[in-house]
Amino acid sequence: RIVNRSDRPPVLIERNASDVEGTDATEREARRLAGAAVENGVHSGKHPVGIAAGALYAAAKRCGESLRQADIARSADVSEMTIRNRYPEILSAAGTEDM
Repeated sequence: RIVNRSDRPPVLIERNASDVEGTDATEREARRLAGAAVENGVHSGKHPVGIAAGALYAAAKRCGESLRQADIARSADVSEMTIRNRYPEILSAAGTEDM
């Protein structure tokens, strides 16, 4: 299967972080979390957009940034429920506690 680079979590994170005015630190943490999720198989059977949105929300919480699920969901074109379902899985895969 040919993978479209624009559908990969790092590209999606960059786009969404810019849309919701996330900090560079949050974007970097989101990339790290998404990478850990992929390495640990959390992405299996899940759309990359949901992984990217969940990672961005989890990273914002970890970095003390108050990005809203609704804003990230709107930017990523996913439901808030998708973000609520993905972000704890992503934190767990990264071995990170929610803050």
